[in-house]
Amino acid sequence: MKRILVTLAMFFFVASCQAGDIAEFRPLGFSQSGQYYAFAQMGIHDGSGVPYAELWVIDVLKNEQVATSATELTEDKDIEAGSAEPALKKAIEAARLERFALKVNENQGSDLLVHLPTDHSPFTGNIFSLTPGIDGGASGITAKYEVRLETTDTTPAIKDMPTDFGPAKMLKLSIAGLEEASGTIQILQEDKRLPKSRAYPLSYQVRRVTSCKDGIVVIVSYTSPGFEGPNFRYMAISGKFTPAQQ
Repeated sequence: MKRILVTLAMFFFVASCQAGDIAEFRPLGFSQSGQYYAFAQMGIHDGSGVPYAELWVIDVLKNEQVATSATELTEDKDIEAGSAEPALKKAIEAARLERFALKVNENQGSDLLVHLPTDHSPFTGNIFSLTPGIDGGASGITAKYEVRLETTDTTPAIKDMPTDFGPAKMLKLSIAGLEEASGTIQILQEDKRLPKSRAYPLSYQVRRVTSCKDGIVVIVSYTSPGFEGPNFRYMAISGKFTPAQQ
């Protein structure tokens, strides 16, 4: 009976598709050494109206999660306030970022590419360089790189989940040096299976590329079925970045 109730609850959780839970991305920055990077996502849960915040710290060169914290504010006064900022504050406190010599907003690194969620123009490419420039002239010899995102169909990471929305997607993310950057390709992540934390991703988009010292972090957004429509969440993929020699 319990299993039936869980399945039915999950069905109603994904059944409606109108306006889902859109998380806000918040970069918290790098440690001074560049070894660690922290970011958070925050918002208001669909249906319940509960404010939440989730925080991750990653080891940049290893592309590994080393710490996480999550907070929900269920008091009536917090729900009525409708702000996730207090939840973010609690998640930051719980993460104890000082363990990683990381102070919020002290070292944001260098943004090389940014696509805001409000940008509805077609994503025709995710190309960046390490130096400012404009098309033509010197830009023609500037080393340029493209973040490439490929997906593979799979099954959701949670059993007994309705699959009415189509196949779940695993991803492969790489950075390709274009002609001016010797055509090199660095694979930062290639999923072999879906983690339960992603559960049922339907699509991915590159949102931000940030660098610090010899590390690079790619922020990817993904959608998944939600209570009132697709949920919008973030993940970070990182690694050592070796620019082309010119």
